[in-house]
Amino acid sequence: MKYAIEAKGLVKSYGNKQVLQGLHMNVKSGEIFGLIGANGAGKSTTIDCVLGTKKLDQGTVKILGNSPNPKQKSHFEQIGVQFQESAFQNGLTVKEICKITHSLYKNPIDWKMKLTDYQLEHHVRSSISTLSGGERQKLCILLATMGQPKLLVLDELTTGLDPVARRQIWNNLRQLNDEVLPFY
Repeated sequence: MKYAIEAKGLVKSYGNKQVLQGLHMNVKSGEIFGLIGANGAGKSTTIDCVLGTKKLDQGTVKILGNSPNPKQKSHFEQIGVQFQESAFQNGLTVKEICKITHSLYKNPIDWKMKLTDYQLEHHVRSSISTLSGGERQKLCILLATMGQPKLLVLDELTTGLDPVARRQIWNNLRQLNDEVLPFY
């Protein structure tokens, strides 16, 4: 497969405001790809439309060779996603969300081993609501990689991370990219 993502002529409006205006993009398999723009430029909307979680006004998308269908479990089994904003049920612990997410996949990673990579090993019994913003971000990235996806989509990847944590996350992701997956 040449492209992990193929998007042609994407148009999306909110009321009278056109956010995406005929966007075309191709992301090659194995490529690290970033969307850069000012706040409100449409980066998150682009991600949502590409994933099929928001309906396009016009345009076509192929992810891993298929049209996105968020209602099909197989669609998200192949794609790891960390959205810009993540909400968790009150009182849920790191261990509980990891176990729940782990149970959704056929061949998930050993999340207990990966907690150390994300410096979360001491928070396994902590309520997610007690984690700092950066710790929550690391948890979301860990959850997005749990199913060993063929494609990893990360929105606002380094928000809330200190410079050391940013470097570590990038190193973890480069290692993942070398092993198995493209991401953007």
